[in-house]
Amino acid sequence: MEEIRKKVASLVASGWQIRFSWVKGHTGIHGNELADKVTKEAAWSTATYYKYTRIPKTYLCHRAAAEAKQKWQAEWTANNKAAATKEFFPSVQNRLGIKLTLTAKLAAVLTGHGKTRAYLHLFNLRDDARNMRPQRPNHGSSPNPL
Repeated sequence: MEEIRKKVASLVASGWQIRFSWVKGHTGIHGNELADKVTKEAAWSTATYYKYTRIPKTYLCHRAAAEAKQKWQAEWTANNKAAATKEFFPSVQNRLGIKLTLTAKLAAVLTGHGKTRAYLHLFNLRDDARNMRPQRPNHGSSPNPL
């Protein structure tokens, strides 16, 4: 394959115009019959070894994505920040497996910002209540001076 690709590239560089077209198999065209015969011989021959040196673009894309996810996971695991978010998504794969439309309210919940913890604490869904609004001190039954 590589040999053919190089030959085609060489001919095109020399000014040749090359067109590839599909020809229905077994139609009696001598060149087609010959190509079919040689192809079958090469396919069934154990003595023929072809080394394909080009790497498909899709393989490179999938490999790059997999490496990026591994690096992202390593950073996610090593980082001691984002504890609230890690409760929802313990791994990068968990997050990538869910389609989310990020809104301000969802971001507040996932990051533990805002009054989310205090709200959950009110319903006994959370033990700690960081971010709770401080309660006004109770001054007893002292009369209002005004």
